[in-house]
Amino acid sequence: MFEIDQRRVYQELEKTTPDQEQEIKITEHDEKEIVDFWKNIWEQRTDHNKNADWINQMEYNANKQERLAINVEQVRKQIKKMNNWKAPGPDGIHPYWLKAFTELHQLIADQMNDIIQSGEVPSWLTQGRTVLIQKDKSKGNSPYNFRPITCLSILWKLLTGVIADEIYKHLENENLLMKKQKGCTSGSRKPSTNLC
Repeated sequence: MFEIDQRRVYQELEKTTPDQEQEIKITEHDEKEIVDFWKNIWEQRTDHNKNADWINQMEYNANKQERLAINVEQVRKQIKKMNNWKAPGPDGIHPYWLKAFTELHQLIADQMNDIIQSGEVPSWLTQGRTVLIQKDKSKGNSPYNFRPITCLSILWKLLTGVIADEIYKHLENENLLMKKQKGCTSGSRKPSTNLC
């Protein structure tokens, strides 16, 4: 059981009830239809306006962000934010293990700095495992009734999480985040206690 579902092993040890999810039966026909549906969306190339006025204005007004050097505290902070038993990526590693093996944190920080300095990201680090999640069981196996999620490597999530935190701090310090664009604001999904 440990090899197949580490999450369930620890839930049973902790006497918590695992999520009871029913298995979805997808036929070969359904699978082809679903793949065709999503390929049509994923493979559409989109070009954005790289010369938009707001981009030029941001570049003109912003101070350049300092080169990032990742330290062990940033790694630990990011690991702490991760949910222990989220579905793992192709590496099969759950955040629980990174939290438990603290001796690895400095080595992870060093490796991340090597990647940033060299600019070369190993291809295995960016690979993902995509699964389809059914939105509404009553609507059946229609292609539009699934949403894809991609489970990425835990180390990739860790690296991009540290980088995102540092970029966010820089944008906040430079006052570059639009207050009206609440979706870009950290913690914006938490319910507000301030009623307008």
